[in-house]
Amino acid sequence: DLLMSHPSGMRLISVLRHPGAIWASQIRIGWRFKRDDRTWIRDICEQTLLANRALRKRSENERERVLFVYFEDFLRATEETIEKLLRFAGLSVRQTEVADIYRLVREINGHPNKGRTTPKKTSALLSAWKKELTAEQHALMEAECEEACAFLGYTCGAGRRVDGS
Repeated sequence: DLLMSHPSGMRLISVLRHPGAIWASQIRIGWRFKRDDRTWIRDICEQTLLANRALRKRSENERERVLFVYFEDFLRATEETIEKLLRFAGLSVRQTEVADIYRLVREINGHPNKGRTTPKKTSALLSAWKKELTAEQHALMEAECEEACAFLGYTCGAGRRVDGS
């Protein structure tokens, strides 16, 4: 509440990501914090719900200060997503800056720094997390995260947004 009532008119950007993808990333970097898998994925889903429910419950005036962006959009439509974020933040959208941010996002997400990637490569990057989780972890995620996935607009088992993307 303090953040939203700040007199500066601060704006917030919430990046939405499939809970299974978050979990796979945390596994990859060894971010376990001495907990079993069920507790781990439950924590991810509960925190995701808590943060995003709070932001979505704001008044109409405050909602204009919050932008929800899907992580996948950074890979599928990188330049457009960057421009959207810059405009929302009230920053200039100079093409040289967009191009620099574009290269940075692509490097961070494993894209080669040469031109555009193909839809096939982007799809492979977006679904890579599914191969990193074991069958048991997938089952736990589906059991523990159905509500969080639905709230975020994802289908839990498939890892796709409800709109098919």
